[in-house]
Amino acid sequence: MLDKKVLGEKVKAAREWTGLNQTEFGKKIGISKQALSSIERGVYWPGVDTLEAIAVISGITLNDFSEEFATNKKIWDRRTEYNTITDRERKLVNRFRLLREDQRKALEILLHIQESNEK
Repeated sequence: MLDKKVLGEKVKAAREWTGLNQTEFGKKIGISKQALSSIERGVYWPGVDTLEAIAVISGITLNDFSEEFATNKKIWDRRTEYNTITDRERKLVNRFRLLREDQRKALEILLHIQESNEK
């Protein structure tokens, strides 16, 4: 059986991977910062819907939390919802594509983005 403390650590790691703070992440998954903090500290056991939302936003599956969960089609359905980009984000991507190669590299350095083979 999965321990609340271990689950909390995994939830925190998933949130930190997204680069969001507790307030931002909580809004995306539909819970308060306080509730998320309680989950991360192992005080509160989240519902499956909350874990599914965390998985979707973090790009993982419920199985990454524990083998006790079965991967659910609902996660894949909701993943599409979270992966849509805004018009502003689309404009940024289009602007990025117009940059020269040296400008792209400089921006990637500023944003700490590297290709997996460059790490």
